[in-house]
Amino acid sequence: MGLLTALFDLTFHRFVTTRVVTFIYALVMAAAALYALALLAVGFRIGVGVGLLFLLVVCPLFFLLVVAVYRVLLELAVVIFRIHESLDVLVRRGDQL
Repeated sequence: MGLLTALFDLTFHRFVTTRVVTFIYALVMAAAALYALALLAVGFRIGVGVGLLFLLVVCPLFFLLVVAVYRVLLELAVVIFRIHESLDVLVRRGDQL
């Protein structure tokens, strides 16, 4: 079952989230890097001292913070879907919860 099959599953028996989380994370990292570069450009436009501060402190911290927050959120989403899949297997086996 491919991504398109899951995407157009009107009964929501197949989930798309766990299949696209890697792509979403890559997009977040690219967007954070571009935004950090834009911040760096603004810093150097203000002045060389501010630009160096942004280069060495502000932009790396911004990038790491954004990537870390989104990583945790995406991992949380994956864990929730994996819990659902595990519970679904238990229910199909007929185990009591």
